[in-house]
Amino acid sequence: MDNAPWVDPPKRLELLSGRLHLWLVTLSTEPEDLARLERFLSPEEILETRRLHLPAVRLRSVSARAALRTILGAYLQEPPQALRLAAGPAGKPCLDGLQFNLSHAGDLALVAVSKDMRVGVDIENLRESPSLQDVVSHIFTAEERRFVESRVDQHRTQAFFLIWNRREAAAKALGMDLLASFSRLEVPVDAYSTTGFLVPLSKGEDWWLRDLSPAPGYVGALCLEGGPAELAWWRYQG
Repeated sequence: MDNAPWVDPPKRLELLSGRLHLWLVTLSTEPEDLARLERFLSPEEILETRRLHLPAVRLRSVSARAALRTILGAYLQEPPQALRLAAGPAGKPCLDGLQFNLSHAGDLALVAVSKDMRVGVDIENLRESPSLQDVVSHIFTAEERRFVESRVDQHRTQAFFLIWNRREAAAKALGMDLLASFSRLEVPVDAYSTTGFLVPLSKGEDWWLRDLSPAPGYVGALCLEGGPAELAWWRYQG
């Protein structure tokens, strides 16, 4: 897997129809940054993140939300804390004027932004865990189980996250609960692909689903309404 070609963004952001911007965010891990980052959040978001009991988890959540608001504010030329994010289907945040999605894992986050196409994105640590097999056995479809269990050692873990990333991105793009997607959606069960697949995830609509390799040790996927889009790969400078 080749890691994505992240570059610094231009000073003036322009997002045209039919294009997608992907942002890689390195999350803050310094406790002294927490108060500064909270200033970018809404009062509701501050309350929500304060319910997270582990300090490191809370800090990464605040950092990811602050980065998302900063990025969206740059497109709309509005202060990050002034953005009125609303909850859409399955709790997916939405905002007038942009389509977007956020995912974070470990010390990294991905933000996908489009002008007019619904989008979902997922990033995960590529890690081994005994619980992965339980998920495969009890949640994955029969075809997905065969795909994962035909691999051994680290290749089995990679196959698991390949399926998981695609499902997570697709469910988020459609505003659907992830577990519900296992009975309602069929996603490709095939090798890693940067060219992606056109998949009829919803009636009468094609979606573009492609795999991502955001950084060493991380894997991801992108799901976008319509066909393949021209991508820009921006590195967030917070």
